Amino acid sequence: TGDDPVGAVYNLKDYIVHTHAKDGIKCAPSDPEVIYAVTKLPEDIVEEEGDPFREMPLGKGSVPYPAYLKALEDIGYRGFLTIEREVGADPTADIFTAKEFLLDVIQNN
Repeated sequence: TGDDPVGAVYNLKDYIVHTHAKDGIKCAPSDPEVIYAVTKLPEDIVEEEGDPFREMPLGKGSVPYPAYLKALEDIGYRGFLTIEREVGADPTADIFTAKEFLLDVIQNN
């Protein structure tokens, strides 16, 4: 939806108890309240023209993972990074690739 994931970590630092490791790209302007059904019931949501975002393999989207992980470290987050795998044909390989990506970011930053 165009939100800043790094800024969100700092803004929400007192509330973060868990985080997912996922990635994507924004394809079109969208209303987060519609996407996440914040103010409307699911049956009241009208699909927008085209996909507002596309899920991507970890590290292939627009999430700045080095800065995101640094922000989590800065706020003292010591919880899990749950790999959320929603794209790709081979779940096992996709999760392994995501794990290797995260380890590489952690070790090189």
